[in-house]
Amino acid sequence: SIQTTIPACTRLPIDITSFDTTTNSTKGTPPYYMIALAIDGTPSTTLIGTSDTGVDYTVTYPVGTRLLLSVADSKGSPGGTYAPVTVTAGTSSSCIITPSTSPTFTVTSNVTSDLSTCEPVRLSISGGVSPYHLTLAADNAPSVTNDTLPEGNNIYTYISRASPGGQLVAAISDSTGRWASGTPIFNTKGSADTACPGLVSSSTKGTVQPPSSGSNSSVSTPPGSSSSTSDTPLPSSSSSSSTNSAPSDTPNNNTGGNDTSGEVLNSKARNIGIILGVSMSVALLVAI
Repeated sequence: SIQTTIPACTRLPIDITSFDTTTNSTKGTPPYYMIALAIDGTPSTTLIGTSDTGVDYTVTYPVGTRLLLSVADSKGSPGGTYAPVTVTAGTSSSCIITPSTSPTFTVTSNVTSDLSTCEPVRLSISGGVSPYHLTLAADNAPSVTNDTLPEGNNIYTYISRASPGGQLVAAISDSTGRWASGTPIFNTKGSADTACPGLVSSSTKGTVQPPSSGSNSSVSTPPGSSSSTSDTPLPSSSSSSSTNSAPSDTPNNNTGGNDTSGEVLNSKARNIGIILGVSMSVALLVAI
């Protein structure tokens, strides 16, 4: 069965394999990073390995946090996503990073739960440094969709082309690589016909009121933590830190604020293995 929980402060070994196990032609290029999309919180990017072996990840989020996890290699090639998992108590709590109650960079949505096929959802961004980058990640999908808003635009209207019967997470990062707090998740429903003719996702510039204090969370580093969190760009391959930073190079990236293809959001096939116990099997999908 698919695991729905993941322990905090526990070293989780990860197997990196080629999606094409016959020819091994889709093997990733290290180093590898874990992108943890914290629902209603702040995502993080963590260096998890500098080679195909000895790869592991430690969850530093508080107990009760829901995470959508995705692995990417040094070129941004994806290893797919898992179903959201809930953080549970591990053998220790010393690594846990305490959320801030006053985030300065946030994303909010006008839709709070169900999202129907072809329905528009408005994502409003406050703080951070433009241009902003959007990451759309469906659960159990082989990849993610990325888009970049034009300089100065801070409101994105996405026409949902996600397959019904799943979940979709929308995360925002800025030009410095910093992740926004308040990452929303939607339960997708409606028609399986996701063509949505005549409907185009778009972005614009507007005035956004930041959420009230305490309504969203970001991540700060507690004293003595073994994992450092910062708003700096993606760590180099020699680093072992966890950051509030988005990958500097991601696949399927579109610019100009126009509609993303949505194709990767329409696949429900599990192509990357599942979390088994405290182990993860990740298969890179793109030949690089």
